[in-house]
Amino acid sequence: MIPTYLALNDLLSVFPAIGLGYYAVRMFLLTRLGRLEKGWSFIIVGGFVCSLGFSFLVIQDLTVAYSFPYIFTYYAGTSFGAVGFFLVMLGVRSQYSVWSLKNFASVQIERENSNNS
Repeated sequence: MIPTYLALNDLLSVFPAIGLGYYAVRMFLLTRLGRLEKGWSFIIVGGFVCSLGFSFLVIQDLTVAYSFPYIFTYYAGTSFGAVGFFLVMLGVRSQYSVWSLKNFASVQIERENSNNS
């Protein structure tokens, strides 16, 4: 039998995961039209994959410990979570490289050089 606190915790935490997956899909449909930069696409796809991984981990709590479904959902959830976090990291890194002060300084120098020419 599943402990009540575990089932309640899973139930309360699965709603934000579903919301994240839903809005990630909606944003992805917009980004495929070229409206956002590459970094945001990584973040959006990574968010969806993390949501999918979390869903597998919630299903794991509903299975018998150390059975095949338990092990499968554990490995699937952990793998999807790791891939999702990696994609989010790439997206944040891409956004950081665009917004870093070093990048702004090089753009400012290029503008000054083009204005002086």
